[in-house]
Amino acid sequence: MNKRAVALALLLLIVVIIGCISMVVTGLYPIDSRPQLVAIALGTSIAAAFAIFIALKWKVFA
Repeated sequence: MNKRAVALALLLLIVVIIGCISMVVTGLYPIDSRPQLVAIALGTSIAAAFAIFIALKWKVFA
């Protein structure tokens, strides 16, 4: 993989994370129940963990 593709993937993951957070803050995601809140938090956490993993492995991609 080249670094441009990795950078694009990292950018898109950051956009997803910011989008999820902004939709919760603006009220577009319903967080009326605990399962909804857990699902949103877990999904955002997975995306954030994957973005951090890619950023830490930046030197591996040539």
